[in-house]
Amino acid sequence: MNTGGSLAWVFYCLATHPQSQDAIRRELASFPDGPDADYDQLPMVHAVVMAAVRLYPGFTFLLRKAIRDTTIGDQLIPNNTFVGLCTRAINHAEHLWGPDAAAFRPERWLERSAEGPGLLISPLGGAPASEGTSPWPR
Repeated sequence: MNTGGSLAWVFYCLATHPQSQDAIRRELASFPDGPDADYDQLPMVHAVVMAAVRLYPGFTFLLRKAIRDTTIGDQLIPNNTFVGLCTRAINHAEHLWGPDAAAFRPERWLERSAEGPGLLISPLGGAPASEGTSPWPR
């Protein structure tokens, strides 16, 4: 799937969840416009996109080849071994995302600011992770 396909799923999720549409409208209405606008400061927009892409990933199956001997958990993966990763299964796994894993819930990507009333982006969406795996600094 390409960017257009992902965007179509975002629009589908918004069309079927009017409360998320309203939240984005409120966020955009209060957002300062202009050349200095920092679009990284739109946590609800970010959360909706992340929620839609988690449910409808661009690639549902990825194949990778080990470039050296390694392990996944306790399983040895020898050099030149192909490993398949089913992103859709991981993104719908209840042991990672909870009993509502199949639900469109942008709120899982948000957390309340300790310093004020604003929302912050939760980079892992509530899923567990090993220390140091987050792409965003805290």
